[in-house]
Amino acid sequence: EAALLGLLPVRPATLKATSATRVAEINAELLEAMLKDPAFAPAARAVDFLREERREQVSLGLPMCLLPLHVSPTDVCVRMAALTAARLVIPPTAAWMPMPESSPDGPWFSILAKGRVRVEILQSKRHVTRLSAG
Repeated sequence: EAALLGLLPVRPATLKATSATRVAEINAELLEAMLKDPAFAPAARAVDFLREERREQVSLGLPMCLLPLHVSPTDVCVRMAALTAARLVIPPTAAWMPMPESSPDGPWFSILAKGRVRVEILQSKRHVTRLSAG
């Protein structure tokens, strides 16, 4: 994703095939050429949105610079974390279900950047606590 968006010259990845697998390599030039086709206009808008969102995350060092770690947005590790972090905008009154630790991507953690949330147990709607950003 970061390489395809033009944010890194290479794509850092580790793959482990569990059965016979075919890999199709799509470089940034091919993706850009495909997205110029009017048939791919919705995909081009989505890629543009994602590119700008990731650039903003990297320039601000989000989410790592939100934590009391005294790190800089220019730190390479902070930039890599920003490239891989999923940004969620949760509308008021909406429910968000965190990924389980059994997710194929492994355990996750979340950082509340702005606003307040009410944490409750889903099945019983039992209130656990309230959290605020910062």
